[in-house]
Amino acid sequence: ELELTKYHQYIRSRIDQEKVALSFADENFDVAVLELPYIFGVQKGRKPVWVFLVEMLQGMKKSTYYTKGGTTMVTVKQVGQATVGALLKNKGGNSYPIGYYNMEWAELFKIFHKHMGLPEDRKVVTIPTFLFLLSALKIKKEKKKAGLDAGLDLVKFAKVQTSNLFINKDEGATFLGVKEDDIDHAIGESVKLSIDIINKKEKDIVEMKAE
Repeated sequence: ELELTKYHQYIRSRIDQEKVALSFADENFDVAVLELPYIFGVQKGRKPVWVFLVEMLQGMKKSTYYTKGGTTMVTVKQVGQATVGALLKNKGGNSYPIGYYNMEWAELFKIFHKHMGLPEDRKVVTIPTFLFLLSALKIKKEKKKAGLDAGLDLVKFAKVQTSNLFINKDEGATFLGVKEDDIDHAIGESVKLSIDIINKKEKDIVEMKAE
């Protein structure tokens, strides 16, 4: 319906990777693809993806402004459990959507606020989708002018961004042996490391890079 692979190069590349991986599965070779969502917690020495979000929240003085919608997430520990489960349980070629905790953006940002030391009564204001579209269109034009192709077409992505993209744990996580964890604590770890990086307290950090 949304034709995600048509409009979004990043999504298309991920699907292509999955197809190539599963093409090697046969009666003698098992292949498992873990479709991982947002991950909270820390990997020692690696820059968390959440630095940009912490910076964004720091830049908003009194309230947090964001779209409607929500997402699914897991902890670093749960990713490890899913990986072990796939190695031990998977037979043949299979993809496993991995999700455990589902939150709307407003709920997630309240947890960010707490760990960033922001006021407890700080509001999360849901912006109209058309404002997101205007911003997305501006970014799209800027990238085109610079001769750059974005991994996501943000204008076409608006419907995805403003949806509740939830994954039930029974779709993959439960079968692979993923257990309950402390998502609040994991988010706090990600936030703390992000702040330390922003404040130059953490220097021996491997940056994220496209490969």
